[in-house]
Amino acid sequence: DSLVSTLGALTGVAVGTQSGYVVVLTGVVLIFAEGLSMTAGSYLSSKSGAEVWLQEHKNDWSRLMKSGAGRGPIGAALDAHDVSDKVRKDILQAVEAQRKRWLGQIVRHEHAHSPAGNKLPLVAAGVMGVSYLLAGAVPLAAYLFLPVEQAIIPSVIITACALFGFGVWKATLTEHPKWKSGLEMVTVAMAAAGIAYVLGLVVRSLFGIAL
Repeated sequence: DSLVSTLGALTGVAVGTQSGYVVVLTGVVLIFAEGLSMTAGSYLSSKSGAEVWLQEHKNDWSRLMKSGAGRGPIGAALDAHDVSDKVRKDILQAVEAQRKRWLGQIVRHEHAHSPAGNKLPLVAAGVMGVSYLLAGAVPLAAYLFLPVEQAIIPSVIITACALFGFGVWKATLTEHPKWKSGLEMVTVAMAAAGIAYVLGLVVRSLFGIAL
């Protein structure tokens, strides 16, 4: 997301203003603003996901221990072994005494394998923020060393190579064709850059921007 959005924004600004200062300033502000936004969003979504999961599963213990016509697995197991009422009561009391510890183990195990599991909010936010900043610097790099009119094509090429590499890496995890995944990433980037290029020309033409 950082690669594509930053490439599109910088290409449009570069074409529209032809000012290296404006492009670099825009890139730095954009990368940090969106990076902070994505970091905060990742933290909140991870935290909310865990809270929602816990809320949905807060009655798991009650369902496990329920009695009556719809007795749970513990009651069914005791019935299967035909234990006396006294032994049954003692067992259930012993289980209840360890309720918090047992339930904690169940919740941790299930949560670790849930969609929200294995994702500490601060860790997820940190990874998102650092990744976004590093990725955003890729399309910006060319504008730091080249005149704006000469930096557009290198910026696009460097970003396309980075996206192709990311697509290939992603394919190793999803077991999809590597070249197809890489080209898909590059196509999205080229589309964003192309649209931004046209918009830059249109805005420059309409408003006569000359910096």
